[in-house]
Amino acid sequence: MTNDSTPHKAAAQNKPSAIEDRRSRLSQWPMIVGLTFLWAALWQDFTPSTIVLGIIFSTLVMLFFPLPPVPFADRINVYHSFTFILYFLWKITVATWQVASKSISPGPNVINSVVAVKLRTQDDLLMTLIGHVYALIPGSLVIDVDRPSSTLFLHVIDVPDEQAAEAFRVDSLNIEARMIRGFGSKRDFKLVQAEDQANDGVVLRHSELEASDSPVGPEGETWTS
Repeated sequence: MTNDSTPHKAAAQNKPSAIEDRRSRLSQWPMIVGLTFLWAALWQDFTPSTIVLGIIFSTLVMLFFPLPPVPFADRINVYHSFTFILYFLWKITVATWQVASKSISPGPNVINSVVAVKLRTQDDLLMTLIGHVYALIPGSLVIDVDRPSSTLFLHVIDVPDEQAAEAFRVDSLNIEARMIRGFGSKRDFKLVQAEDQANDGVVLRHSELEASDSPVGPEGETWTS
């Protein structure tokens, strides 16, 4: 006679405990804040009554339409976050001027390329934020993501050769490092700290450190069109 209790015990062990489930729900307060801000922005009214209604609406959405918990970072640095915002606004201003000047200046056709940028982080939320940052910077757009290797594939204007592509990768990794210093996880911040201490130009990546027994491939590839 077969004992069927073993699979049930294994399934029960794999399920999160009540305390873990409660902690995961409590950690989703940034989602409620974001939905509340969206509610007030849609109504174009930031009075206390609208904000309270937004909190109630956001909480109901989270309860009745639950999504997988988003692992928010366990640290934030106000100074580095502020400097990243200033740097981001400066990048938008410069990129806007560059794209505008290329669109009106006569000359040879601009060569566009698809550039692969292998990131340090394996955090889904940070990868998403980096993708949105590039979506807001004129001249670049994320067209695909390879999640296992933490690689973003971006369509970039005016990248005629590998040298220009490598310059774009360096700039992309600089933006990622600034975001990690501001609000990245402690795990990612340790990588950036190690890079700053070494100061040898070598980029450390979790995907490569975890797969150290296999040969590491090139940092990225470029397709021109």
